[in-house]
Amino acid sequence: MIRIEMAKHGTGREMTGIFEGFGDNVIDLADEMLEELEPRAKAAVEDARDIWYAELLRMLAQRSSGAARENEPPVHRGGGDQWTPVSLLDSFRKIPGRVRGRVASAGFSSTHPGANRLEYGFVDRDGHETFAHPYLRPSYEKKRAEIMRRLEAL
Repeated sequence: MIRIEMAKHGTGREMTGIFEGFGDNVIDLADEMLEELEPRAKAAVEDARDIWYAELLRMLAQRSSGAARENEPPVHRGGGDQWTPVSLLDSFRKIPGRVRGRVASAGFSSTHPGANRLEYGFVDRDGHETFAHPYLRPSYEKKRAEIMRRLEAL
């Protein structure tokens, strides 16, 4: 059984909330609470993922021409036929939300072979440098406050 009690104290400025769980089997109570919270946690991380994902796609799609400049998102070039590699923009897929133990997670991934090199830059064994063209970190930073608000609302 669950009991929730709210009480005012003294001048009415102090408030106490009490949540008690009791009964024959506290494990059943914990299981019931977990069953209620898991879908909410999964939905929250999927919403947070979708906020970031939408900004990522927007950022990658906006650079469709011009020279690639260091520390700016990479230039989007179409692709996808059998002769042209899939563009970075088209390579992202959502990872469904899940809850394992006390961790709720959701995300997205890229199948683009140069995704990491574009984000962080790269120096090959001959010393040729590919400048970083970050897109993940800036898209997250732009939406971080909104993502945190969504996760905190859980």
